[in-house]
Amino acid sequence: MKITKKQLKQIIKEELALFEINGQEEVVPEPEEEEEKLSREKARVAGIEQGKAAGTAGITDAERGVMRNILGKLQTAAADGNIMTGKPFLLMQKLAAALVELIGD
Repeated sequence: MKITKKQLKQIIKEELALFEINGQEEVVPEPEEEEEKLSREKARVAGIEQGKAAGTAGITDAERGVMRNILGKLQTAAADGNIMTGKPFLLMQKLAAALVELIGD
């Protein structure tokens, strides 16, 4: 649809009048908010891609659940204390050794 300059001016005048009548302010996002949105979007996309890669790598939903569960517990334990000492560290070393045997690395 083509509009003339005169029609465009009229539309702008009407919008400005509505803007003034309603007392609305246009909220312009701060640059930091835009960057944060972009960062969140990048993280979301990366997560989706990682999930796709994991799905195509032969990881089942059950295996993915176990890995998520262990990772969550490791993160909680690390936040509460040092997991690089004592029984947690020994168990992680044993798990790593068992996984090396499994994959032959």
